[in-house]
Amino acid sequence: MRARTRFARILTECASGDDRTLRTVVAGADLDGLAELAFEHRVAPLVFARLRNLDDVDPKAVQRLATFNLANRAGTARVLADLAYLADLLAPLEVPWVVVKGPAAAVTLYDPPDTRAAGDLDVLLSPADFEEVVTQLGRAGHPIEDANWELIRRQLAGQVHLRLPSGTHLDLHWSLLFNGSDRLTFPISTDELLERRRTVQYGAVRFATLDPADTLVHLCFHAADGGGDRLAWLADIHRAATRGSPDWDAVKTRTRSWRMQLPVGTLLLRARDQLGTPVPDDVLDHLLPRAWRTGMRTLDHIFPAARSTRRSGNPASLLARSAAVTGSPRAALGAAARGLTRRGRQLLAERTAERAERVRPNDLHVEAGDANDRSSYFAAVADFADREPRLE
Repeated sequence: MRARTRFARILTECASGDDRTLRTVVAGADLDGLAELAFEHRVAPLVFARLRNLDDVDPKAVQRLATFNLANRAGTARVLADLAYLADLLAPLEVPWVVVKGPAAAVTLYDPPDTRAAGDLDVLLSPADFEEVVTQLGRAGHPIEDANWELIRRQLAGQVHLRLPSGTHLDLHWSLLFNGSDRLTFPISTDELLERRRTVQYGAVRFATLDPADTLVHLCFHAADGGGDRLAWLADIHRAATRGSPDWDAVKTRTRSWRMQLPVGTLLLRARDQLGTPVPDDVLDHLLPRAWRTGMRTLDHIFPAARSTRRSGNPASLLARSAAVTGSPRAALGAAARGLTRRGRQLLAERTAERAERVRPNDLHVEAGDANDRSSYFAAVADFADREPRLE
């Protein structure tokens, strides 16, 4: 078995929690490079937890995974400390807010929670409360790090970026969707999400997060928007569909209301085919045209997520991402075809075919615009609060 194929199989079985054949695959094998691939897919802590107690496993690979795992534990502690700090800082405002992904996914979907890779802290609050919270954070010594106010205003960016005392990056959202154009395509309501929030406990920290159905829909859409080929995303979706116990009727209703059937259905299909996620047939029938399911299954078989690289991706990841940009099969196919054409030309000219990014948060660090752009942005966010779409 070729090393890359073996590693992909190991990571997939670790992500799914299926240990039935794991011992056979890893026993006595040279696993040099496995830890680095696990780190790239952000499942190193999960893989370490699965392999650490197995017999006849390459000790160098386990040691390398242990190094990543220790770094993750330190990162998790840092995020939790900053989350507790943020909760205390926002308490006097008495505004509703929720944590999405990150520690919320860790505590609700993983056992133990620190087997999920730590990352940034994503917090969602109402657009009506957004400027007040930003002001409170600024007074406490946490100004917005973004500098491109012209772009922020023009895109009507759904988030800004700050840093908390322990060094955690805070992505402060008033919308789960970054671009204003995305909110026209996918009319998801922040205030609806906040109304359905639930409270969870992670160590000594209590905080709110999305309800199980909203969690699953958001995880699927977020993954699709990134190409859906990082195993950590599929592992989150798998656990949200099993440990999270979502109301599948609610998943169907909300996904259709927000016009997210194509990206959400694509990732549910991918999780079911690659991790064995128990997604009901009627959910996939409700969300995806039959022809799209057939095509995606073919691509996913040829280009499984575990063999993808974040640098270049593959046709399956490109099509998933196109689904999250356009929302319709025909438009997604057109966008994917244009993307493949661009990459082909880039490969001929530059001998590389790296992913192209849409406008992303990193672009916001380029200094542009002025105080008028900043004021106009917050005024537009406040105005959006009065126009938020409502679920019928």
